[in-house]
Amino acid sequence: MKKLILINILLALCSVMGMAQSVDILKADPEYVWGEGTGSNVRTADRDALEQILQQISMNIQHESKVQISNEQTSSESASTKVEFKSVMNTYSTATLNNTHRMVVENGPDVYRVFRYVKKSEIDRIFNSRKEKVGEFVQIAHRALEQKQINDALRYYYWANVLTGSLRYPEELKIKDENGQEQKATVWLPARINDIFGAMSMSILSKNENEYEVGFFYKESPVSSLDFTYYDGKDWSCVTMAVDGKGLMEMRPSYTPEYIQVRCEYEYFGEAQTDGEVKMVLESMADNISAFPRAHVKVDAKKKIDKKSAEYAHLDALESAAPDLGTASAPATTDMCDNVMQELIKAIRNKTYDKVRSYFTDEGYDVFTRLINYGNGRIIGEPKLSYSTLGSDTYCRSVPMNFTFSRNRRFVEDVVFVFNKGGLVDNISFSLGKVATNDVLGNADGWSVEAKNVLINFLETYKTAYALKRIDYLNSIFADDALIITGKVVTVSTRKLDGLYTNNRQIKLNKQTKDQYIRNLRNMFMSREYVNIKFANNEIRKMGKGGEVYSIQIKQDFFSSSYGDSGYLFILVDLNNPNEPTIRVRAWQEDLDPDWGKYGPEMF
Repeated sequence: MKKLILINILLALCSVMGMAQSVDILKADPEYVWGEGTGSNVRTADRDALEQILQQISMNIQHESKVQISNEQTSSESASTKVEFKSVMNTYSTATLNNTHRMVVENGPDVYRVFRYVKKSEIDRIFNSRKEKVGEFVQIAHRALEQKQINDALRYYYWANVLTGSLRYPEELKIKDENGQEQKATVWLPARINDIFGAMSMSILSKNENEYEVGFFYKESPVSSLDFTYYDGKDWSCVTMAVDGKGLMEMRPSYTPEYIQVRCEYEYFGEAQTDGEVKMVLESMADNISAFPRAHVKVDAKKKIDKKSAEYAHLDALESAAPDLGTASAPATTDMCDNVMQELIKAIRNKTYDKVRSYFTDEGYDVFTRLINYGNGRIIGEPKLSYSTLGSDTYCRSVPMNFTFSRNRRFVEDVVFVFNKGGLVDNISFSLGKVATNDVLGNADGWSVEAKNVLINFLETYKTAYALKRIDYLNSIFADDALIITGKVVTVSTRKLDGLYTNNRQIKLNKQTKDQYIRNLRNMFMSREYVNIKFANNEIRKMGKGGEVYSIQIKQDFFSSSYGDSGYLFILVDLNNPNEPTIRVRAWQEDLDPDWGKYGPEMF
């Protein structure tokens, strides 16, 4: 027994001595940057060690840059664009150093000592990943601008501009414009943002007491989406979204302005919480980020849009050109549904909901109740209703509604009412929007009218279920054995080099069961005042086997009162029974992977 104890002690001493020798070797090796931290627990000691590494990296960058500057003949203009090194390094956190190695060289119980080290060649990866993110943001912005999603274009161009300013040598970064031509990021990005503001215009469409309906245009065409705030006579409003060229502004009762002050949102400090890196850069470099005065616009409050203008013609064409969703309802059916819709619109305006209970099925009234409780919902202007059929159901589209929440957020949605064959409202959903709807129709060449409608109906009901917190519906459409995953880039020790482990970049799939996903979703719904989802860039494929089974790849923006994110959603859905859709796979990823891009059916 004594021999066994002695052997264990000797082995422990050998291990400690071996580790100490490794630490000494690493400290003496000029190829490595290291930090050694102490603390009352491993977490504190580890953070101390990482902060020391960051400090050394900062000192190295300062030295490199001073050498570079001394060898260059810089102009006053280039000197003014230099960002203080401290501000740059403040945008990197200990979490950024995910490619470092760790040794716990003293394991308490009173004191813990942690040794962290990283090869100098690996440090470039920290900065290169930010360069890659700039390029990715620019590409997202290009696609958004092409579809006149001005909010997304401004957000991602601005975030790319901010991240560029936080690089070691921002003046050296080149990005590709819409035509694939390389441009100097520090010059091109601010110019592109200013160009967008310069190509925008706004006009009063209608006025009802203290409410103004305003048209928003980019290069004379209605924007698909734009976020803005306005001065209401006392304060700046919450962020409001204009959709399909229209936005609503409500002034204080006693305030009748000659000009309405509008500010287009482009910074998105709130949404930056979805990306820790962007959030840190915005917070650390606020004093070094140039503002864009052209985001502020004055709109003549007494001058309505000229009906002979190109803007009005484009807006009128957009309103008139309802998506081709199949045959219109029979006249008798249309008249019956239209009579009901006029009563529903009146009830929503007057908040006399009990008077229209008889027009709904039980499920339909449950959804209607959720709708009217979704923020302070109000109908905008005079709806231009359109009708279409799918099987025995009749769809009434284009009831624009404005939803305002207490936590500084406002959404505009086009609401769709679905009537069953008995003439009762059986479902209500938020429209995909004209751009997303046309994406579905454009990707469906050769498909039947019914297949197109089924897909649109599914996507609209799916995204609305999250907004209206329909947990029972979401539980019903996921297969019991559904594959539900999120992707995450992780660093895994995979091989040895000189006796030390090195890291490899891999994709880790975080899998959830249906029960786990629904439970987490229920908890999230209970803790958030609101949830809202926006879809864009739909890519839809019909699978070769299984009948009506579809692969849906979609850009998703998720908003809630305390959290938001933006990423790419993949859904594999079985629509063989249109009334009972079944999701087989749901996969979400924050960023496009540089090697394999988006999740798709070939991965599962």
